[in-house]
Amino acid sequence: MDEQLRLLAAKYEELEARSMQPDFYADPAAAASVGRELRRLEPLVKAWRRQQAVRRELADLQELLAGEEDPALRELAKE
Repeated sequence: MDEQLRLLAAKYEELEARSMQPDFYADPAAAASVGRELRRLEPLVKAWRRQQAVRRELADLQELLAGEEDPALRELAKE
């Protein structure tokens, strides 16, 4: 599932880059199609990016917790 979401995020970035090209609106039908696809993918991509950030933060905190000797900092990392 993560791989599918990563691919969707890559597609979103590609479409976003395309939408910023100077000649993007030369073909209004294609521009509308890209815009619809961007709106469809945006909530998924944002949620996946947030999930990835939370996973990184969790991994960092677990690493801190594993190596921390100070009881006060260990308790803070647990929270």
